[in-house]
Order: sequence, then C-alpha cells, then structure tokens
Amino acid sequence: MGNEHLDMAALLDESGREQSHLDYQLSDVRWNPRSFSLGKGVDAVTGEIAKQAVEATAPRSELTRDVEFTYHMVRSQSEMQSLVDVSTKGKYNIKSVSISESTQFLEEVSFSETQHTVVARLIVGSPAMLPIDHASYRLTPAAQTLMREHPERFRETYGDYFISSYSWRGEFLVVYKFRSHDSSKLRELTTTLDVTAEGLFSKEGTLKLRNKAEQHGVEVSINIHMSGLGPLAAGEERPASGGLPDIAESLAWFARHVVGKPEMAQLTHYKFFDDNYPASVPIAPDAFVSLKGLYDGLWLIRSRFHGIPDFYQRNFRERFNRLDAEITSKKNHLPGQREKVGELNQEARNLLHDLQMVCDRMDFHARLKTVRQAQDNWLKGDKKSKDQTHWLYGMSSDERTQAVTIHSEERHFQEGFKHPVWSQRRGSVHFGDGSKRLIVGVEVRSNWKDGSNGTWSTPQQHFVLEHNALVNFKSETGRGCNWSATFHYVDADLYRFDD
Repeated sequence: MGNEHLDMAALLDESGREQSHLDYQLSDVRWNPRSFSLGKGVDAVTGEIAKQAVEATAPRSELTRDVEFTYHMVRSQSEMQSLVDVSTKGKYNIKSVSISESTQFLEEVSFSETQHTVVARLIVGSPAMLPIDHASYRLTPAAQTLMREHPERFRETYGDYFISSYSWRGEFLVVYKFRSHDSSKLRELTTTLDVTAEGLFSKEGTLKLRNKAEQHGVEVSINIHMSGLGPLAAGEERPASGGLPDIAESLAWFARHVVGKPEMAQLTHYKFFDDNYPASVPIAPDAFVSLKGLYDGLWLIRSRFHGIPDFYQRNFRERFNRLDAEITSKKNHLPGQREKVGELNQEARNLLHDLQMVCDRMDFHARLKTVRQAQDNWLKGDKKSKDQTHWLYGMSSDERTQAVTIHSEERHFQEGFKHPVWSQRRGSVHFGDGSKRLIVGVEVRSNWKDGSNGTWSTPQQHFVLEHNALVNFKSETGRGCNWSATFHYVDADLYRFDD
C-alpha cells in the first residue's frame, strides 16, 4: 500500500458522533523504552500500548557514524514552545508528557530577561528509520480473524497503529544556562555566541565562551546528558555532568561508549493490511487540540517552576505536584473527558500565570540591581537646591508588567525664618519599618524653586533594595526651608530573590 497521508478532519459516524480521521503513518513519535517494541500496538486515543497483532522481522540495529548538530536558543516562551515541540514529538494522545531520559533536560531550561538557555545536541546515527522488509509484516491468525469479523473489537484489543520501525541513534546534549541581573549584558552575550559544534563543544570554544561570559558579568552553569551508551566496564564511572564540566573530555568519552538506542518510532495504521479497515476514532479533532494545549502548558509550567528560587517553589509545590500528577496519571482517559480537560487547562493557565508573576518580579528585582550598581556613589556629599530641584534615585514606576505594584509615601520637612540670622534650620525624614518594605526608589524635591532652599544629604551609600532610608535637610544660614521626600517601595516578601 502507498504511504498516503490523510489530514485529520471531523467526521460523523452513523450515530452522529464526531470522529477524527487518523494519519496513515506517524514518523515522529518519541520512542518509549519502557513499553515500545517492534510490532506492538498503540492506541491513538489513550496513548497506551495495546496487544501485539503484528509479527515482523527486526532490523539490524547498527549505529552509523552520521553526525548531526542542532541547537536551540531559549529566551522567550515561544522559543521554549519550539523546543518542547521538538523534544516531545507525537500526535493525537501519543505525545510525551511524563519525565523520561529523553525529556528530563526540559526541566532545566529557564528563560526570562535575566536568564537565557542554550540547548545543544550532537546526535550520532542516521535519522532515517531502519529499513524493514514490509513483506515481513503480517497479522497473527487471531488478529486477522478479529479485524475481518469484528473491527471495533480489533481496535479495542490492538489499538490503531503498530510500531513498524524506528531510528537508532545516540545523543550528547548540553544545557547552557546564562544568568545576569543586567539584561542588556546577557542579551549582548547570547546574541553573539558562537553557536556551532566547535564553539559549544570544543575545549577552545568552551574556554572562549566562559571568558566572554566572565567579561560580561554573566554566570554560566552547564549540565550534560548522554543517551545510547553501552554498558560500562567494572569500576568505570561516567564523567561529571553538572557545574562546569569539561565538555570536550565528556564528548570524547561519549564517542568511545555510544552504541545507540531506538530514538524515534514509526507507527503505521492497521489500514496497511486492509484498505477497507476504518481509520477513524470516536473523538472530535478539537479534543486532541485541547490535549496538546494542556500537555504543552504542563511543560512550560515545569520550566517556570524549576526556574524560580526554592523559597517560592515551596509556595507553589503543592499546586504544581497535584496538577502534574493529575495530568500524567489520567492522560490515558482524558480524550473523552471534555469538561475535565477544560478544568485542567484552566488550572494550568492559572498556575502558569502565577508562576509568571514571580518570574516578572524576579526580572524587576534584577533591573533594580542594575540601577543600584549604576548609581553607586551618587548619594555622596550635599545636594544643593541652587543646582537642581528634583532628584530621583532608583525607580518610581514600572510599566512592563502587572506583577509589580509600587507603593509611595511622602514625607515633608518645612521650617520658617528664625533669629538669630547666623543660624541654620536642620531636620530629617526617615522611612522604613524593619524588613517588611523594600525600597525601589527615592525622590527628593526642593519646594522652593529660587535656589535658596539649602541642601540635603544622606549617610547611606544606596537607597535601592534597602529596607530603610534617612534623608537630612539643612537650610541656608538665616533662612528657612521646605523639602519633600517620596519613598517608593514594594512588599519585601514578594522579592526574596537573594535569600
């Protein structure tokens, strides 16, 4: 039979139920080492492995020396979604949603204004499916009889597809995580990286990368993942995988030990054996669309959850674990539960929104660090009203996100003229109540605009990211004064990113 392709379209069966027409062949299904084997059945609706109806001659699983290098730069949610699509391939309800050897690295990927990730892969082996003599495919006698006499029972027993082939490969994957409170320096670094195999894997290339990151003030962490390895010799250990491992040495070790494993599975519909066998399932197409949105959302939630500090993870852990467990444990039964899928999608959107709020506040906190650093030493000495009448240190507002709420409180110091004429009026205003409020900015205003209002000063080196602030005022000799200080702050409990 030709390798035809049928687009999924809504159909109605005789009872008026919506149906989805299944593709004849799926060639981009991530191999599941715990349950997949050649000839086994796969149910497109539940994603479960079914009984084996097909006998086939297994191909020779030899690793070719073809090498493919790919990378993904992740700085935004859309780039993360692209990486998830590539790493959790599948269709209908046959899509990776559980953490496995091939997808666990996704939990390490972080993205925000202050965190970028590069995932680099070196894949050994051919991406093509292993050649199998299609004439060797044959249904068992019992399966042949059931398909001919009871098609619905055949589907219930053997599923919709059988595993007809697979690709045989090994993978060396490196997760580079870059972090800096200065978003401009971080973007400057990641947009000028040498994102080639030489630049990301060689000893010289990785040394240049680390030196460049250090020059930009960007922190780098690295995790290495390997798959398709052969058995290790007695007493032999794998190289270090975290921190700042020697990538070139780890790659050389990988090259010596890789033997390959099934990577992607090819699924063929049972229509292969009988062109009249129905290729539809009693599930509406939009149900599969909703499921994809739910699964993709869960991967984004995992990334967001693992990308925030432990202090905030504790606040979300119960919600995160409950949602993760409910989706993964009920995955097989969700296609026919439209209302439940809707509820889970809403719960996922709410959790992702709340996690995003934490990430946005984390980015705002990083911007404050950059401002604080840029304004180092600005507070030294007396500030004179004859030079200017308004000073702003830090930030008074932030329009980038709704996650940040800035509050403001104003203090005044005002004194009139008094004898003797050689005296000066002095006073101060203080803001702060321990550690409950975190200052993001301070504005000082001279309310007299004629330059005769005297001076102000502070004993502090910084206002920004402090819990308390003190501003001292002094009039000119024999004069009064009129000053205001406005303190802009946020709830400190929402910004514990240095704990």
